[in-house]
Amino acid sequence: MRPHHAHGPDAAETQSVERSLEALLGTFGDRMVQRAERMLGEDLDARMRRVLLHPNETGVDPFGFDPGTARYVLALSAFLHRFYFRTEVHGIERVPSGRVLVIANHSGQIPLDGMMIGTSLMLDAEPPRFPRSMVERWSAELPFVSVLFPRCGQVVGSPENARRLLEHEEALVVFPEGSRGISKTFEHRYQMVDFGLGFMRLALETGTPIVPVAVIGA
Repeated sequence: MRPHHAHGPDAAETQSVERSLEALLGTFGDRMVQRAERMLGEDLDARMRRVLLHPNETGVDPFGFDPGTARYVLALSAFLHRFYFRTEVHGIERVPSGRVLVIANHSGQIPLDGMMIGTSLMLDAEPPRFPRSMVERWSAELPFVSVLFPRCGQVVGSPENARRLLEHEEALVVFPEGSRGISKTFEHRYQMVDFGLGFMRLALETGTPIVPVAVIGA
């Protein structure tokens, strides 16, 4: 079974974006990682090497996850996590090993809450986990984003994709509220909008534990 992909940019456009992304990362990526490591006092590459991966012959996984690109994103998100937002993380030791569904409330217009959850699982959990996130199908139609998201482990949300990831013992971050969650205005903060129960059916079908997460301050 192949992963679901929404119709997005054509092959020529995708290749052009990939070349631009490679040029950008080649210019700034390594310097960004080095600077982040000095500020954090931590070897990000060492953390990446401890993550369970399932690469194919090209070095990426079946969904396009590329550890080389992910390390650059981790450097940026680590700075946001530790120094900009100064995120406080509680109870991360309760995240079990193996397959797990991390289910959280959603807010903030821009999904930085998902980035901070993922970064905390990489930097604060032992052993580190590089979680995969279920993203909206329309994200696969956006220029640049359609290339960058898969490289960083983001996967178009579908039951088939979720099952495949859990079969590989991945940690999966899901926001059941979806895009409606990040559309909430300030006066409706911490009020959950209606959401589906697909993640519960998925957990029951695959025998996956659910870890509920409360995001406060996003």
